[in-house]
Amino acid sequence: MEIQTNYIEMLEQLPQPAFLVKDGAVLLANQAALNRTLNIGDPVTELIKIGQQEYRDFSGGRLSLSLIINGFTYNASVVKCDQLDLFYLESDYEESE
Repeated sequence: MEIQTNYIEMLEQLPQPAFLVKDGAVLLANQAALNRTLNIGDPVTELIKIGQQEYRDFSGGRLSLSLIINGFTYNASVVKCDQLDLFYLESDYEESE
């Protein structure tokens, strides 16, 4: 319980929408992410628009990808955080013209 509380506090300190994924599902999210109607328990693979294969092969460092949340597309990054993946939204995605 205390570990989960620490992660929630960490997420809430991030200025951008952020969430943690464990075993392929959203485990915890900060209020900014929840305000975009991200749901705890959502399978993360259903959110990834660009970067599915790269995420499957991801073993460390930082990975950039695109997510769709509630019909909106966002540029995002993911980093390994202990046994969890920390996703954070960087900006709205802009289609190339």
